[in-house]
Amino acid sequence: GAAGGGGGGRRGAGDGVVFAALLLAALAAQLSVAIGQLALGLALLAALARVAARRDRPARTGLELPFLLLLAWALAMIPLSDAPHEGLRNARRFYLFVPLWLGATYVVGERRRWAVLAAVALGATVNAVYSVLVESVMPGDYTHRIGMVQHSIITASWLVMAAALLAGAVVLLGPGRRLRLAAALALAPLLVALALTQSRSAWLGAAAGFGLMTLCARPRLILPLLLAAAAGVALSPAHLRERLWSVADPAQATNAQRLVLWRAGLDLVREHPVTGVGDRNLGPLTPALVVVPGATLTTHVRHLHQNFLMLAAIWGVPGFVFGTWFLLGLGFKLERRWRQLRAAGARSPPARRVWALGALGVWAGVVAAGLFDWTFGDPELGLVYLLAAGVALAPAKAHDPLVAGDPGAAQA
Repeated sequence: GAAGGGGGGRRGAGDGVVFAALLLAALAAQLSVAIGQLALGLALLAALARVAARRDRPARTGLELPFLLLLAWALAMIPLSDAPHEGLRNARRFYLFVPLWLGATYVVGERRRWAVLAAVALGATVNAVYSVLVESVMPGDYTHRIGMVQHSIITASWLVMAAALLAGAVVLLGPGRRLRLAAALALAPLLVALALTQSRSAWLGAAAGFGLMTLCARPRLILPLLLAAAAGVALSPAHLRERLWSVADPAQATNAQRLVLWRAGLDLVREHPVTGVGDRNLGPLTPALVVVPGATLTTHVRHLHQNFLMLAAIWGVPGFVFGTWFLLGLGFKLERRWRQLRAAGARSPPARRVWALGALGVWAGVVAAGLFDWTFGDPELGLVYLLAAGVALAPAKAHDPLVAGDPGAAQA
């Protein structure tokens, strides 16, 4: 068998295959959705083979019950929908929850934790630097909203937000000045790219994530952080400031569209309070929205740009309850894990503390951005934030104790 990646203890043949596939998925998530999903599939197949051979038991995170209830309810609602074929096709979204348990089971030991963190940061930094140069610097057009290699402004902004928050956790808690400096150097282009996406939901998520992490780990830095953020806004180009202030303008085009969508979503919930309308494209069920003020071009939007309302609309009130239970329960578990590690102080493995703080920040970012968009159902973001949560929630084992004696810490 292969050793557990610096975590100590022998986990048996094949464990290295699962971890290598997860490492590739973490790297590729920031660069290629196809490679990321294929790598995740390989990790899942290898893990299932190990479970079938009774070499491993999946780690428990405490989120199994809400997940299984949501899964069972969503599947049961498929034949009750007007578009069961769409519901059946979209059921694949539950595959994207797999990283939570794979991360908790196989990313154990300090060496593996640092390796996965480096993979996420490397992929995101390469994406950010390349995209800023190619989409902004070389054309000389800094007002252009960059879509990065994903060619999707929103998805790209969420991914760079998540990576920036994980890098920020290293800056706040990383052991040694060199590591913190390296994380800060990676964080700089990530923040530039995040700004240039001009995605207000990602900006809100980043603010929530950085604010929560700072409050948890370095509360004395809250005021300097606020001052730095205010200075950054004041010194930013006019079009970025206008984009930021538009958040509070109900007459702004996309804000007005969201209000229309949310009212339509509430109508759908009232009409289908128990079953929902099914996990489907909601475009035919919602009003056509004007894309550009004064233009005649219209579009039907596929989702409601709001996590909790979307859960209720597609799966009814029970689906809303189960989905909210999972999403908020995830935050509760992460916060509790952070408190455990903070109480242990220097006795806890450094990478474990960084992951606990970073995953909590990413969770806050996903929830905050999801107040104005459908982050719950995004496949690329789901891989990153659920993998982060899984790594943070990995249970303490004999070879990977929660607070002390982690052999991998000496080898990281």
